[in-house]
Order: sequence, then C-alpha cells, then structure tokens
Amino acid sequence: MFEAGDTHQQAFKVLLSEFESAPVPIFKPKSLAPLQIGDFVAWQHVHALHNIHKLKWQRWEQIPALYKALIRHENSDPGIYGPKELVEFCKAHNVPERKLGVVTVS
Repeated sequence: MFEAGDTHQQAFKVLLSEFESAPVPIFKPKSLAPLQIGDFVAWQHVHALHNIHKLKWQRWEQIPALYKALIRHENSDPGIYGPKELVEFCKAHNVPERKLGVVTVS
C-alpha cells in the first residue's frame, strides 16, 4: 500500500511492471500517517532497483549509505517503527526534509 497522488506515481507503476514478481500497488490517501514509512521505504527500494537494473550501481561502494542502512534495519528485528522512529532514522542518515508536493531524485 502506498500514498496516492505522488508526482511519479505512474512512473512507479511502470517501473514495477518491468519486474515479473512485483505486486500491483494499492494507493491510499496521504492522510494515513503510517503510509509515510512504507512509502519512504518502498521508494528507496524502487530507486535502488532502478539503479541496479540500469547498471548505475555495480559495486557495493556505489550504493548510498541510506539504502544500506535500510537493508540492515530490515534484516534486524524491526520492532515498532512509527513516526518518531522514522524521524530519528532520517536525521541519523541525513535525509533531507521533504516538502509536500516536492520530489527530489538523486
């Protein structure tokens, strides 16, 4: 489940369609705060898959530290990951604060 209305929502659907085992995304209103965490993680995964698929990242050293931290977190006991934990994670990994309606891609 993902936040509805993101600028690149259609591009996300197209990118997912390139992968045989990708699920069909479900989009819900941005007003559902818990979706922020899932949306953030999902976007990071899709961005990573895109860069790997296009051979932009061929070595572990090329993968951004933020994505490596997400991988490490997912392979540990996730516990409860609410808004407070998301903010702490983002601050610890220098994730720039996102303004509503503004998408930045590096």
